[in-house]
Amino acid sequence: MEEALVLATFVVSKKANFISVPLCRALLDDNQELFVGRLVVLTRMVEDDLLICRVRPRLPADSLSARQLLVALQVARGLSHKEVARVLGIAPATVRNHIQAIHVRLRVHNSAELVEQLQLAG
Repeated sequence: MEEALVLATFVVSKKANFISVPLCRALLDDNQELFVGRLVVLTRMVEDDLLICRVRPRLPADSLSARQLLVALQVARGLSHKEVARVLGIAPATVRNHIQAIHVRLRVHNSAELVEQLQLAG
């Protein structure tokens, strides 16, 4: 596993986007679709019976919690704090707290920068 991670990191350093199937299988179980390591993120997809393994460097957006990611995606869609609160069934003050934490974690200052960070993470 450690050797596979080193190899995946090397692949990313060479600006490649995909890795071989054996390397993908060494890093991801058959039922696992995502691997987030310290340096790389691997995504496993099956399209038309074809296994595709995508690799990219780890980005700040990968460190968001599941709830923070939900809030960030709603904000990226252009929803207001109140609209996000209604969609997610939480208080507007909770949304504001999440957005403050997201801005700190991603080192962004506004919604436009937040959208840019989310787009980089895919």
